[in-house]
This record gives sequence, structure tokens and C-alpha cells, in this order.
Amino acid sequence: MEWVRLAVLLSVYVLHITSGSCLPGTYGYRCGYNCHCQANTCNVTDGCRSQTCIKGWSGPTCQKNNKALDKSTSASSTSMAAGNAVDGNTIANNYRSCFHSAYNDGINVAWWRVDLNETTPIHDVTIYFRTDYKVRRNGIQVYIADTAASPTDGVKCYNVTGKGDGSDILDVLNVTCSGKGRYLVLYTTTINNGDAVPILDFCEVQVDVCAPGTFGSVCDNYCHCAGDVCNFVNGVCPSGVCLPGWQHDECDTECTQFSYGQNCSKKCSDRNCKNDNSSCDHATGMCVGGCKTGWNGTDCTQECPGSYGDGCAYQCSARKCRGTSTCDHVTGKCENGCNPGWKIADCTQECTKGVEYGSGCVGNCSARMCDGGTDACPPDTGQCESTCVSGWQGEDCAQVCSLGSFGENCSEECGQCLDTSDCHHVNGTCITGCVNGWTNHTCTQKQDEGPTSNAGIFTSAGVVVAIIVAAAVVVIVVVLVRRRRSQAANKRDDHADMSPEQIGAVVVVDEKDEAAVDEDDNDTYYNTATAPAITLVSVDKLQERIQELQVPVGGFQAEYQVRPKT
Repeated sequence: MEWVRLAVLLSVYVLHITSGSCLPGTYGYRCGYNCHCQANTCNVTDGCRSQTCIKGWSGPTCQKNNKALDKSTSASSTSMAAGNAVDGNTIANNYRSCFHSAYNDGINVAWWRVDLNETTPIHDVTIYFRTDYKVRRNGIQVYIADTAASPTDGVKCYNVTGKGDGSDILDVLNVTCSGKGRYLVLYTTTINNGDAVPILDFCEVQVDVCAPGTFGSVCDNYCHCAGDVCNFVNGVCPSGVCLPGWQHDECDTECTQFSYGQNCSKKCSDRNCKNDNSSCDHATGMCVGGCKTGWNGTDCTQECPGSYGDGCAYQCSARKCRGTSTCDHVTGKCENGCNPGWKIADCTQECTKGVEYGSGCVGNCSARMCDGGTDACPPDTGQCESTCVSGWQGEDCAQVCSLGSFGENCSEECGQCLDTSDCHHVNGTCITGCVNGWTNHTCTQKQDEGPTSNAGIFTSAGVVVAIIVAAAVVVIVVVLVRRRRSQAANKRDDHADMSPEQIGAVVVVDEKDEAAVDEDDNDTYYNTATAPAITLVSVDKLQERIQELQVPVGGFQAEYQVRPKT
């Protein structure tokens, strides 16, 4: 029958959890105890303490039960009914309300038996003797038996001894009779004072047992065992294991404020409560405000199973991870990143359509180099519907041509550049120039195969011109110097007013006709203000001097005039 009680306790507990209070007629921890008083007087915490118990129950909490009440009885012989001893009537001053065996010649034994209907742990037996006649109390033996085959087949647990007149035996005798059995037997072969044969007469027999989960002399202590109920005498749990929240052998003491669970083995500080961690139910360790992200269970000590996040609300299987990945119970992060088209740590958010693409959505749709520029942008690949513009490659046209190639579809090879990486990916221009022996902007033409590049032509032409001009100037200067010396001798009077430092001229040859110097030796330029001394210019500075004189329009003529012919 114990399994029935456990089933009832479980159902009561479930109802208690869901409703938040005990059902009528129940009370105590997990609503596991039945009230044995009027239901409306039973407190959900203390039960029937200090209340009037219903028939068959007694003690300060109404948890002491008379298992013999109204049970089936039998006897060796009867003068008064055997059932009178289990009817609950403890008034003992009238033999008619008591059991009385027959008074017949030849009787050598008398016995009385009650069937408790089930194997019962027995400890306390109470016998109410007749108060109007005490002689037949002495010599009664008490047995606990498993069968009804013979009154003495069981174990004798007590022997009532005293005077033959019974005067030294209590009217209400409390007997300690420890054992386990279905039947309780009172047996005698004793012939007391005034009788000729063994006779039994008593008014009530009680077999008092504590209700399941209680123990003690008056059944007012509560044990909380896991498995079988505790011994109703000493409270020890047979399994040695307490229900969560209780400790010690009797499982009657709550865990301290810092521990909880079965045998108080769990620490409140090990929980993963979301908010305040101070409240710690001694039985469940329940976190009042719920669990931190990634944790589950009443006490928030279990990682999310196959899920993650706040309240374990996200399923690991719903992620779009690349390849295989563990599932962190807090973040759900994909170790190897996301499948193309998905982003954020747990890969559960799609790329924004038309804006981004690829694994982690790192691709920028507007940065692709699709030919035409208006292609659709698939969120997974970003693939261009058309081809790529020159210099770009890849299905999304987002990669420049690889080193050594350029042009449309990156199909052309770079020329003989000094640095292959400096070949422009669009037009193939060698940015740092060519290796020796190669020319043009792509460095694809050997120098001896044709004209050089524009830069080379201009450089060579400049050198040739500079050499020709320098040679011509030297010749002209020499001629003019000789002519000047000749004229100076003939015309010294014309310059009598000038100082020697002021005499001189810078002669410039007209590029249109170098021969004019020899043909017209009377055309001489001089400075009309102050004629400077002849200025000798080295060949390497000649071009620079010419450029200085050419800067202002008419600058040469403004400073120098042709000397009138004489």
C-alpha cells in the first residue's frame, strides 16, 4: 500500500505546485500530510495541532492512528463479542461493552485476535481493562503474527505480569510491542484468582501507528525521506537519503541558508540566477528572477540542452553555420563563420537584400564591378549577371586581376615591368617603368624594334639641340670679340666718355640666320643705358641664360638696340 501513498503524495505535490496552495485536507511540506480533523480546521502549515481529531486518530497533530479500529476479530470462545474490543468505545465499567471469553469447564487456553488487513509495523499497543473487575489482567501474552494458522505462530512481544487479582496492573496498559505483522493476538493459559479456567476479558485494544512521514511517541515529528517512509518510532529513513532540502538521519532538519537539494549537497552560490542570488529555496534552490543567458532548470545549474540564449529560446539546429560547429549554450556562436547570405555570431540573420552579401554579409553590393552596374545582388554569392568591367574578376566582380594579368576578364599578361605588381590591372601600364631593353607604357616592345617612347624622343632631341646651340654661340662669340677689338682701335673717340667697365656687349645670334654675322658686321647690339662688359657664358649655362632673356615679350630688344651704322 506504500506505493499508493507515494502516488497520492506525488499528485498532491503536483497540484500544490500548480495551484500554489494545498488541497483541502492536506498540509505541510509539499502538502504531503493528510489532516485527521475537520478539514476546515486544518492549517496548511501545522495541520490539526490543538484540534479535535476524528475517530481512530489521536495525538497533538492527529497523526497517531489506531490500526485495529473496526477491524475483523476472532476468539477461542466468546461470552461477549470479540468485536467489542475494537469498536472505539473505551468506557470500561460495564462488561457488556467489553470482550469476554467463555467460562466453560475443560477450557485450558483462551485467545483473541484482530486482523489489521495488511502487514503493519507495530510498536505501541494499548489495552483498556475492565474497571469493575480486575482479576483477569495477569498472565496475558501478546503476539504479532503473519498468519492465522495458530495463535502462537507469531512472535511474542509482551507478557502482562502481576498479582493474581490484577490489582497492581493499570486500567489502561501501554505495551511496547515491536514487530511487523498482519495479526495481533492476546493469549493466556493463566487461571487467576476465583476462576477455574483461563479467561480473557478486556474492553478495547488499540494498535497505534504513526501516519506515514511522522514519528515519535505521539507522532508529532515529521521526517522527509526519499523512498520508503521513516521508521515511525525513531524517524530514521531506511534509504538513508532525504528529500531535497532536508538532512540528518531523520531528514527532519532543513538545509542551511547556503545550501539546498538532496542531502543539502548543493551550494546556493553555484547557481546562475539572472538577478538577485540571495533567495535560495532549501529544497529546489529556485532562482526567483529566472536564469542567466544560456542556463536552464529551476536552480539554473543546467546548460541549455540543444539550445542557447536567454531562456534557452534559440535552437542550435536553426543556425546557418559554415561546416560543423559546436553550439555555445550562451551565444550559439558558429565557430567557422556563416553560410553565404547570413551574418551575426549565431548566423541567424539574413544579409540585407540588395545591400550586402556573402558569408557574414561582408560583401558590398554597390562595390561590385559588374559591367553595366545594375545587376541583381544575390545575398549568398553577390554574382553579377553580366561580365565584369576591365580589370576585375570573380563571380561578384569584386577582385582585381591577379598579379601578372590585366584587362577584360584579366585575360592579358603584363609586359616586362620592373615590378610585376605595378602592372595596372585595367590597362597594363607599368607604373615603375620597364626592365632594361624594353619600352612603351606596357613594356611590351624591345628598344631596337622601333621608335622609343615619347619621353625618350624628347630627351634625345633636347640633348642634340643643346649641343648645336652651344657650338654656334662659341663660334659667334669668338668672331665678335675679334671684330670688336678692330673697331675699338678705330673708334676710340666715340667712346671717350665711357669707362672701361661700361664698354662691352652680349651678342646673340639670330636663330633664323647664323650667317648674318659674317655678312653684316656693322649690325651691333649694345645697351643704350649702360653698356655692360662682355659677359662670358659657359656652355652648360647658355640655355639657362637664353631662357632668362626670353621670358618677357620683347625683353631682349627692350634692353639692347642695334647700333646705328657709321
